[in-house]
Amino acid sequence: MKKVCFLVFCIAAVSFSVSAQSFYFDGGVGTGIGIVVTEKGFPNSWVLGYDYEIRAGYGPIGNSSMFAVADIGYVLLGPFFFGAGALYYPIGLIQLGASLGGLLMPAYVTGKTTGGFGWRISAAFDLGKQNKGYLLGLQYYGGIYPLMDTYWSQFLHNQSHVLGIFVRFAFRENPWL
Repeated sequence: MKKVCFLVFCIAAVSFSVSAQSFYFDGGVGTGIGIVVTEKGFPNSWVLGYDYEIRAGYGPIGNSSMFAVADIGYVLLGPFFFGAGALYYPIGLIQLGASLGGLLMPAYVTGKTTGGFGWRISAAFDLGKQNKGYLLGLQYYGGIYPLMDTYWSQFLHNQSHVLGIFVRFAFRENPWL
């Protein structure tokens, strides 16, 4: 965790000294409440999640206000998310984003390290001027992944769905300036 924090700090420090032309970066934290749905009649569980997310990419692409990004996220005591996505600014104040990718569930959650499929969808207010700003928004993220059931000694397929809020720092070329 210390290495990840150090990497985020280094990227943020470098981003202050370079121009934002064709480079996109955002990073921040969020929280949300969600549900984990398990197959075979097992009870569903409600969760309170905290997540960390970093997105880096290129844009705006051409004359549009679209950005292509790589998305890396971690939900506290849950999965790591690695995916590719797109961001769109319909107007200068609003950012819409979506990412699809893989989940990696650590062994301390599932009993065995397993993979799955995940997604993230977000809508945010971009509260910034020129190339730097803050994003304040709503997000929905979820995934499908196997979970080892110790009682039955078999994998159960779980689905998680979380709706939450987030705050992020964004460094980008503003397509509306």
